Amino acid sequence: MPFNKKYQDKEYCYYATYTYRDKLMKKLSRIWVKCSYEKCRDCGGKYNLAEPCIWHLSDSYDHQKRFKEFKRRRKAETMTDDDKEQLGLY
Repeated sequence: MPFNKKYQDKEYCYYATYTYRDKLMKKLSRIWVKCSYEKCRDCGGKYNLAEPCIWHLSDSYDHQKRFKEFKRRRKAETMTDDDKEQLGLY
């Protein structure tokens, strides 16, 4: 008799549960890393793996979404008034 017979019928995946993610994030928040990006103003030179620096994000969907939002905000800050007027024409 298999050890986890109870979960085989339901196709249970422990890694997709919220308790696993919460435990993982708690452990990752204890690991601190020095930021190697020289011009970084967001993390102050140090970040934890639960909330990484914008320049050290992984390839996950959530992190890529966060990086795209960062780039969009950065582009909007650097736009001049002439660029904003041209956007309205199209």
